[in-house]
Amino acid sequence: MPINRKKQIFKIIGGLYSSSDCTDALSSALEDACRLLDAGSVGLTYLEEGETNHKMPVSHGLDDSFMSKYIESFSDVSPFKDKINSLAEGQTFARVDHMSDQAFKKTELYQGFFKEYNVFNYEYHALIRSDGMMAGFSISLPERKRLFTKTERKSLDMLLPHIKRSLGLNLAGLAKPGDLDVLCEAVNAMARAALVVEKGGHVLTANARATKIVGAEDGISLDQNGRLTAATADGTQKLMAILEGSHSPKKDGKFAFGGVCLLKRPSGRRPLQVLASPLCDKQSLDRERLTIVFLSDPDEPVIVRESILRELYELTPAEAAVASRLAIGESVEGICESLTITANTCRTHLKRIYSKTETSRQGELVNLILTSVAALPDPSL
Repeated sequence: MPINRKKQIFKIIGGLYSSSDCTDALSSALEDACRLLDAGSVGLTYLEEGETNHKMPVSHGLDDSFMSKYIESFSDVSPFKDKINSLAEGQTFARVDHMSDQAFKKTELYQGFFKEYNVFNYEYHALIRSDGMMAGFSISLPERKRLFTKTERKSLDMLLPHIKRSLGLNLAGLAKPGDLDVLCEAVNAMARAALVVEKGGHVLTANARATKIVGAEDGISLDQNGRLTAATADGTQKLMAILEGSHSPKKDGKFAFGGVCLLKRPSGRRPLQVLASPLCDKQSLDRERLTIVFLSDPDEPVIVRESILRELYELTPAEAAVASRLAIGESVEGICESLTITANTCRTHLKRIYSKTETSRQGELVNLILTSVAALPDPSL
């Protein structure tokens, strides 16, 4: 699959995991998926127990009157409704598998309804079927296209498990303001790359920094079911061990710290660092116990924010520039060159920096800065 297409797919998937508003995330995902698959329209539908007609709360490429017009005038003449409504979870209905193009063009449904919306081929994927509820993903293709290419079919297969996960949250009512909403917003605001996972490594939410690392698929990625997986079998085993251990009770009955591991990267860059810890020691959000996972890429450059150093220690702009460069490993000679200052000026700045930070040695100063909030990544980036 082309690299650009994989990036587009992960952009869609990443949006589903990093947004606390499931409805908005699904709406954006459908719009992007419609373009990616060169489809005519896409939609998410649900069928309640005792009902015969689906409702479509989220769609792209269809106007607001589509479902009401179908229910009022054409649902009774649809040759496909009973087949679709009888699908089991995980099954798919495709019009081309049940009726030829020529026969379809002669139906009242096509002539009076689908033709108006340029719906020629039609697929319905039953994603959820439980507790009397059926929910799924519908997608249509115009006559000019008729069928998906192999690449598009593979892309759709990659997207559906993640759409299912987000759709499930939406139907469960978890997208409403509440614990999950607060959790997602908190993770999004974290300066470090962080994800929250459920049992088995299924990702519930992730912030932008974690989404970027996972999306690179270099050491850690998501499998087709939305679970964290490593680049190697050994790495996946280590990852699952610390996730499972996150909620393993110790002898005193308290929950254990999950653990850390390194994940090798196919690119040859230094291994990713992973830390897992229990988010809580009891079930919450009506779900399994949750684990928070922090990711660190040691090859990412450390950025010390000079504005924070100025605020914390009342440094001048020139002093903050010297201190920040010293903290990330620049030599005094290199600092002089990059700031276009003399060695005497640099030493003067350092003396004042030592005084204001109450340090006396270069190593002590560097340690102070790198463990300060000035070295935390900007959560807005």
